[in-house]
Amino acid sequence: MGNKGIKGRDVLVWQEPLHDSLPGNMQLILKSPEIRTKKILIPQNATYHRALQLTSQDQHASFGPLGYLYDFKVKDDIRKDAFVLTNSDQIEALTYLVESLPDVTFRVAALTEMSASLLSMVRYPNVVLYQNISQERIQELLKISSIYLDINHYAEVQGIVRKAFEHQQVILAFSHTVHDRTYLAQANIFEQGKEADLVARIKEIYQSVDRYKEAVAQQISQSSSIDPAEFKAYLLEGIGGQVE
Repeated sequence: MGNKGIKGRDVLVWQEPLHDSLPGNMQLILKSPEIRTKKILIPQNATYHRALQLTSQDQHASFGPLGYLYDFKVKDDIRKDAFVLTNSDQIEALTYLVESLPDVTFRVAALTEMSASLLSMVRYPNVVLYQNISQERIQELLKISSIYLDINHYAEVQGIVRKAFEHQQVILAFSHTVHDRTYLAQANIFEQGKEADLVARIKEIYQSVDRYKEAVAQQISQSSSIDPAEFKAYLLEGIGGQVE
């Protein structure tokens, strides 16, 4: 549009990782002062700092942080309920977790009918299964559960990890089952075969309300979450406006 003589101040919002070099569109912005795009805003904290590492000091003014806005739900109470939503009966270490944590209720749900092997888990008193689960019941389980276990193999179901994050559940996973690391604290991702460490982490989280809140705060902190006022300030600065 600048080439057509239309004046303005544009912003590039960059939401992909940066590796060993800047992409071509960023390089063009930095090398071409005549074009309309004057600011590159980067929501993810680590990516923003990587951009600064890849550029010279005099180019840093072209970049700005932004962050993400999340629709966090109020968590009324903390319950020893762990939720899993799956379309597979391949749920890593489920039997071990159930047997190791008898005081935790494991609520396992599927959008379809379950296999015989998964249905056999009802032999444990602390397992509740939900076949052909409705969207209303999924919302209910998101509200009542305090932990989400991202331990099912194959595809993530309906963006459930972000939904659990916004419901302020503590999310735990194995490194080979995790579907979206954006919403997990690194301390809550365990290597394959380290199910005992995952059990220990769950016990630690449930030691007190403060421990639980610390775990939630830790995963929110690493997610580049930001409050609306800060988001507005960063965005207005990027487009050359002023905060009202």
